[in-house]
Amino acid sequence: MVRGRSNRPTEEDDAVVVSQKKKKLRAHDLHLKSFSYKQALDAALDTKEPATVAAVLEELQQRGPEALDIALSGRDESSLEPVLAFITRYIAHPRFAPLLIPICDSLLTCYSSALGESLAIDALVTRVYQNVRQEVEVQKKLLGALGGMEMILGDEL
Repeated sequence: MVRGRSNRPTEEDDAVVVSQKKKKLRAHDLHLKSFSYKQALDAALDTKEPATVAAVLEELQQRGPEALDIALSGRDESSLEPVLAFITRYIAHPRFAPLLIPICDSLLTCYSSALGESLAIDALVTRVYQNVRQEVEVQKKLLGALGGMEMILGDEL
């Protein structure tokens, strides 16, 4: 039962090897590892964690435009809806906007011929447009206020 073991207690200067458990990869990481880009994006969307979805989208962007095209193209209404819902919800968020704006552009370019076929998809695209338009108006007001402050304070800003 104690084969290979020494019965003496360990001392301070003895080297002890501690085995670490291997960390399990999450579903979207497994799909990315096997280059299943569409499944990776779907698995990330299933987590309902915006940081996870953004990380997967960023990884797809870094892997090249073809990886993002593979993940976004060939979707039907039921699989396109979660992607558009995520974009609709977070496109005006300062943390995710630089990532989502080009992705939204490529998504709308890819599915522009399919617009008008589904009421749910059309409603989400309309909400994306409204959110972007509202954010542009807010940015215009902020730039106007910044201009007024610069005029009052001079070049101190």
